[in-house]
Amino acid sequence: MTAEALVLRRRDEALRWLLGGLALARLGGRGGADVLSGAAWLVRAVDELAALPPPGVIADLGHLLTSSSRWRSPVDEAPYFGDERLQKALGAYQDHVLDRLLADPRLDEAADAVARLPVAARPAAVARLAAALIERTGLRGTVVSPAVARGLTARRGDELVSAGRTALHEDGALSSRLAAGYEALVRAAQGTRQLLGEREVFVLEHLEVLGSAARRVAVEQIVEAAEVLGQGLPRRFRRISARRGQAPTALVDDSLYPTGGFSSVVNTGSLENLVTSELVYMEDGADIDLFDLRYVEGELLYYMRDESAFVRRRHEIVFVFAPALAALRTKDEGLPWQRGVLALGLVLLVIRRLVEALGHEALAIEVLFARGDQGEPVLREEQELMALLLSDERERGLAQVGETPGVAEVLEAMSPRGQRARRALTDVVVFGAASDLRAPAGVAAMAIDEAAPVLSWSGADRHAVVTERDVEDDALAAWQGAALELLQSMV
Repeated sequence: MTAEALVLRRRDEALRWLLGGLALARLGGRGGADVLSGAAWLVRAVDELAALPPPGVIADLGHLLTSSSRWRSPVDEAPYFGDERLQKALGAYQDHVLDRLLADPRLDEAADAVARLPVAARPAAVARLAAALIERTGLRGTVVSPAVARGLTARRGDELVSAGRTALHEDGALSSRLAAGYEALVRAAQGTRQLLGEREVFVLEHLEVLGSAARRVAVEQIVEAAEVLGQGLPRRFRRISARRGQAPTALVDDSLYPTGGFSSVVNTGSLENLVTSELVYMEDGADIDLFDLRYVEGELLYYMRDESAFVRRRHEIVFVFAPALAALRTKDEGLPWQRGVLALGLVLLVIRRLVEALGHEALAIEVLFARGDQGEPVLREEQELMALLLSDERERGLAQVGETPGVAEVLEAMSPRGQRARRALTDVVVFGAASDLRAPAGVAAMAIDEAAPVLSWSGADRHAVVTERDVEDDALAAWQGAALELLQSMV
């Protein structure tokens, strides 16, 4: 709750605000069932949010997430309650908030995620989206007692409709207060770049798995960090020449990809490759037809398949987090998140951009978390979060998340003499304290002892990309520059 949040301490005042606000919902019907659904979403939002937007906003968000008719039905005109200011504020709210959400392609993804949730979990999803809207816009919100909100669900739907309209007609102060709330939301939305982002969609897709509020916050921060670090980075990178040549991929690895095609037509082959036009020589009722004769004489035509090998560059990329990361869960002045959150967000960003840029290669990405000196899993929480964040890439077989006994074992396997380096182009990035980063040639070391990370390569087989950013006094820009250097060096 921000310092400017409006607190409604009187029970009757808070109740009228809730009832009148529900009556102003712009989406859905005006019947009792729709208002009762809005009340259920509102109750859950009061439990989870420190301060609320106007209640009609929560009802509209619930309709956007749960109604299949949001694209087919036009937005209803708001009923007139005799307050010109309120009417004007509702029109601006529709233009600058609802229409922006309706035009956002992420809304479909969010609605699909909510549709897969059990019915009992959907109010929590609506509350989560309302909380994200407040966080993104910085809206001050209004505070009411949860007990007052819970009393709404004990009433009938038609009673809620009647009580809300009566409150708006009779209480001029209520109309002014709600109008001020909508005006504040519109001003905040106008200054917000996007109202719905990847982090909200991800949280809704994994709402049941995330469980605790602490885990949801951690995931949201990592995804948000990846979004912020990716701002300003180019969508495409100039390809650099291969550092170790081409490594042919075994045919068994490419069973999901086409290998060759039909190169010519011949007189020998299997029936699966028979040219379909040969079937015209079949005659119904004939003991021996022209098709049989052509088959015996070897004159039927078959497609011949080109069995050339499908060669792609095998590229293995490994991100290793040293145990020292556990001691670097520090939030520095001037940075919006902890260093550990920034490091995980940077890796998430780099992996997703690499999948986009190197999808034509035999790409294999690993994110490994080293155990402590005694073999204890000191980074178990970070490992579970990354496994969740990379669930799509893991299902596609592009990424793996796991543990490793230590950083040295990974570096040995990926060294020029190691087995993996002999069969594929390899890239290794190690995150940790500068004093612990002792890596062989060609390995990137990301030291995060300070607010601004230091990215360096221990060998001379590649050079860091020189960015145009002035990062001396801007730690966040230093993180963005490190992301750009890693992407450019691997592509």
